[in-house]
Amino acid sequence: MVWPWLPSDGKTLAEVGVLVDPTSTIMLCLVSLVALLVQVYSLGYLHDEGLRTNVFHLPVRANGDGGVYTTAADIHSLWDALFAGRIVSSDTVVEMVRPRSDSSSDSLRYGLGFWLHEPDLVALHGFDAGSAFVSARDPGGRFTYTVISNKTSGAWPVSQRIEALLTQ
Repeated sequence: MVWPWLPSDGKTLAEVGVLVDPTSTIMLCLVSLVALLVQVYSLGYLHDEGLRTNVFHLPVRANGDGGVYTTAADIHSLWDALFAGRIVSSDTVVEMVRPRSDSSSDSLRYGLGFWLHEPDLVALHGFDAGSAFVSARDPGGRFTYTVISNKTSGAWPVSQRIEALLTQ
């Protein structure tokens, strides 16, 4: 099936078509089947109040899908190295933690890869189905905290409480 496309002065500049052959028909069916299975089995993306986590989505151990894992001590070492200028220069760190945008809710601003909490806190947030992570650092080095959770939304209440206590 072919249709004219981009007509100009009575002429067709290009044609668009669809080829339906045995290979493309099989691929259409397979892609549709995979899309259906993702919808059926992806319960890990649903809320964790009463629903089960999709055990097929996450690895058995508490680590990233690529086999990477970390500890709170590793993240604290990362913060120390970053703010000491051992990962990127100190001038680059200053640029990374400079506000680039403002959020009207919760006084959150965003730098280059970091959330910037009021009054002076640099934070990393991350989550996936069945896991969550929040780590924050006072640029002056007074404190660093990291919360790692095995629930999708589990790190936020704890980290908000810690932040409230530390910034009083």
